[in-house]
Formats: sequence, C-alpha cells, structure tokens
Amino acid sequence: MHRKLNLRNICSFLFGGAYVFLFFYGIISSSLADEKLSLTKFGHGEVEITTAAQKTYRFNVEVATDDKQRARGLMFRRQMKDMSGMFFIYDQPRLIRMWMKNTILSLDIIFIDEKGTILNIAKNTTPQSLKVIPSLGNTKYVLELNAGLTGYFNIKAGDNLKYQKLD
Repeated sequence: MHRKLNLRNICSFLFGGAYVFLFFYGIISSSLADEKLSLTKFGHGEVEITTAAQKTYRFNVEVATDDKQRARGLMFRRQMKDMSGMFFIYDQPRLIRMWMKNTILSLDIIFIDEKGTILNIAKNTTPQSLKVIPSLGNTKYVLELNAGLTGYFNIKAGDNLKYQKLD
C-alpha cells in the first residue's frame, strides 16, 4: 500500500527527524561536556580547622585554583570520604555565590576570609539545586565538606582555618 506524498506527510517526516536529531545531538553534546569536565585535574592539600573550643580537625582536600577547576568542583561525584573535601582558592577576596547544579552530594559549604576566619556556613545543601548560596562577606576561600560534618565537629563562624599545599 502506497501513501500519497502530501505536505502534511512530508512535514511530519521532516519535523520528526529533526526532533530525533536534536535529541541525540543533546545527548552526545552533554556526554562530551561531561567527559571534558571529568578530565579536570585538581591539586591536593590539607586544611586544618581549629574551633572556639580549641579542637583541631584535619581534612585532605582537592584544590581548585582556576576558573575551570572552580566550575567543576564536586559536580557528578557520587561519594566523598569523610575527612575529605574540595577547597576553592580565589585570587582576590570578594562576595561568592555558589550553587549545587550537577552536584549529587549534599554538602556543608564553608566561606572563609583572607585571614582564615570562617565567615558563614551553608549546612546540608540540597543536591542539584539552582538556589544561590552566598557568602556573608568578602571571601578568599571556600571549603566543601560532606553534609553534617560541621555540625558533628561543632565548626562555626569565627573558627579558624589553615591551608597547606601538598602538590
């Protein structure tokens, strides 16, 4: 049985093909972007936080010092060891705005000034959220830890942080 070629059939065919093309193009583009981001390399260091109660906690951190590394951060990570984190270093202190786009883990995000004093902490952030998470002052460093650790260790604004580069 042959169908008549009419404008409606031709348009259905063309638009259907265009949707299929755009769908697969989106998947391939997204996969390539994810693959490119996964190639991001980070430095390593150690962060030491001393609380008001004079308790000290050490965290092994990956270090993000450039725009590419900071843009990638902990995106797409499924897990992180308890005493580990991501440490962002900015060239100049400034107001920082973070979000949780493509971040699967819930985090505690710690904003730190240039002297190493914790300014504020966003606790138990919502994974994948586009809600802006701001610093409450000029920030030189940001430390991301697994959600709940700042509460567990009683880490608060006003506590002090020291950073040591390992590589």
